Amino acid sequence: MNRDVFGKFNPKMLLVFINQLMGTLVGKEVMLTNQQIGTIIMINPYEPLKVLM
Repeated sequence: MNRDVFGKFNPKMLLVFINQLMGTLVGKEVMLTNQQIGTIIMINPYEPLKVLM
């Protein structure tokens, strides 16, 4: 996204949206970099890019 667009969002609403989006990923299968398949079982709300599989 363009940097100018981020300033137009309400930060509280954006946080709610991101949390809801991340919650929908729990239970989804993903392909890992070593070509194995994993299932997301938890997303750390403080570090959403480090999921537990």
